[in-house]
Amino acid sequence: MSSKSHKAQEVLALLERAAVADEVAAAMRHNLRNKLGSIRNASFFLARKAREAPMWNDPKVQRFFTIVDESIDEADEIVSRTFVGVRARRQIQVVPLRDCVERATSYARVFPGVTFDLDVGAIAVEVDPDELALAIRCLLENAAEAMDQHGAVRVSVTAEEASCAISVSDTGPGVPESERENIFLSHRTTKEGHLGIGLNIARRIAVRYGGAVSLLSAPRGATFSLTLKTTSPPARKGAAP
Repeated sequence: MSSKSHKAQEVLALLERAAVADEVAAAMRHNLRNKLGSIRNASFFLARKAREAPMWNDPKVQRFFTIVDESIDEADEIVSRTFVGVRARRQIQVVPLRDCVERATSYARVFPGVTFDLDVGAIAVEVDPDELALAIRCLLENAAEAMDQHGAVRVSVTAEEASCAISVSDTGPGVPESERENIFLSHRTTKEGHLGIGLNIARRIAVRYGGAVSLLSAPRGATFSLTLKTTSPPARKGAAP
């Protein structure tokens, strides 16, 4: 492996660690806020009942309920400040989409029997190329894992006037109807030894650039689509202005 390729792989590994930290922090923040919400609702209910009882005439009782409410607000603020995730420094630039796709396929962690069939035209996007490559790699690895260690993952791009869709299709068993609505839930996976956050990482990156990740209907296997805004193709070096 050349020093340039090794450096590119290190960058993707760093971005992946940051993305995983982001996803874990978001899940923790969500769960803690749900717990705090339950405590707040319980406190409200108990305070309403206490107002109907003689105990409410005791100033200490009212003060204790005030302390509970204030403590919940303070805890919620601490959660917001603490679990902010890890933000990698981004280098936004206009790049050919094909470069990001090829980088993703080069460093995708798949079995030797898995191949990639690419159909990507001359489309340019304004992104951090490493970050987009990571998002696509997550989709590629998700597709490869759905197949029995062999087969072709197809990557195709369709473009409209100001947007494009990167579709990643596999020939696996597909997503069961019962799981289609849960597929993007954090840490939701049927694969042993996996965190179940690859799709979430891809979606989080897509949303960051005004796009989205969705599961499409397919006659066979599963197809995930990552949409992005497009821009005019970057000028080639030496081309006339």
